[in-house]
Amino acid sequence: MGLKFQRHFKLTVQGKNGDTLEFNDPLTLEFTIIRNAQASMQTGSFRLYNLNQTSRGNIYRNKTDYDDVRTLKLQAGYDYQNPLPTIFSGCVTEAYSVRNSGSPDFITNIMGYDFNFSVVKSFSNFTKSPDQSNPTVTRQQIINLLVEDLIKNTPGNTLKKGTIGTFEGEYPRGRTIFGPTWDALKTETNRQCFIDNGRVFCLPEDEAVEGNIKVINSSTGLLSTPKKRETYLDIEVLFEPCVDMGQQIFLESVSSPQFNGYYKVLGIQHQGIISGAVSGKCTTILTLDYGSRLLGLTTESVTG
Repeated sequence: MGLKFQRHFKLTVQGKNGDTLEFNDPLTLEFTIIRNAQASMQTGSFRLYNLNQTSRGNIYRNKTDYDDVRTLKLQAGYDYQNPLPTIFSGCVTEAYSVRNSGSPDFITNIMGYDFNFSVVKSFSNFTKSPDQSNPTVTRQQIINLLVEDLIKNTPGNTLKKGTIGTFEGEYPRGRTIFGPTWDALKTETNRQCFIDNGRVFCLPEDEAVEGNIKVINSSTGLLSTPKKRETYLDIEVLFEPCVDMGQQIFLESVSSPQFNGYYKVLGIQHQGIISGAVSGKCTTILTLDYGSRLLGLTTESVTG
């Protein structure tokens, strides 16, 4: 891992004319990104300063234009990272620009969801029956069929299949699905499904994925004492764009060694400012599953 100096970004937005607009530092970007692994959509809020009039007009999107599906991606990281890691990939839900009274700055606000179109619009209607080659229909088969439905109902072939873990269960008489795909997938996985950066994941509580960040400690950016709330553990670190949702990490805290151990990442919140003109704070808050530690999550629990 390199030194965490000199942050950079590239924000890619599909305009209303279908063309692709790219914005980079030294422009000023403020952002808040919330990603979680509990069957809800990931959200992003972005503020760009002083775009030209043409770009501001092309980006504009009314939040009630439900059929206007436009892609949105933020890549961000440090000097040593090329290409920059993707920390948000989804669709624009609303975009507009304002100049407040007394201010010389035009601020363009862009809100996004991680493929909310797939969640809202996808519908499944199928029956999987036992046959000679498959005498029993498995829960695993139904989950895979639902993921395929979700992907094929997404415009532009932009949604991909992520890691699908192992789910036990059988339907000896077969299984019929009729209804919203995302709702059915939540039922089949017991809400252990999520869409993150354009990929669909289904992971049981005792499984995790392998990530690029293996250890979180003071040398890798741990900023404060871990905070336990209910069955979760929150840790704040210097902006860390390479951590993945659902991955396993090892926490190593000098001030609170009682929390040291393996955890599954259930939530990622990136917040801060990247600019060539002004300085500002940029951090990442990770929500860890304290229950996964109690379940004995180890390196053997990692799914490829």
